[in-house]
Amino acid sequence: MDVDLPVGQVLVGDMRLVLPDFSEASVDAGVCDPPYELNLGGADWDRTGVAFDLQAWRAYARVLKPGAY
Repeated sequence: MDVDLPVGQVLVGDMRLVLPDFSEASVDAGVCDPPYELNLGGADWDRTGVAFDLQAWRAYARVLKPGAY
C-alpha cells in the first residue's frame, strides 16, 4: 500500500510502523531524533532498540529521494 500525503504533511510516530507503507524514494526530507541507547540515567525511552535496528534504517533510506535531507 502506498501512502499519499499532502505537501507539507508531518508525521509523528515510530518509523518502524509507518515506513513499510511508503513508496520507494517518496520522501523529500526525513527528520528524526531516535533514542541513541547510551543508557544515560537508565531511562526506558532510551532502550527502544531502534538505534541498532538495521532493517529500520534501511527502510528509512529506502523512502528518501536521492539528495533528500
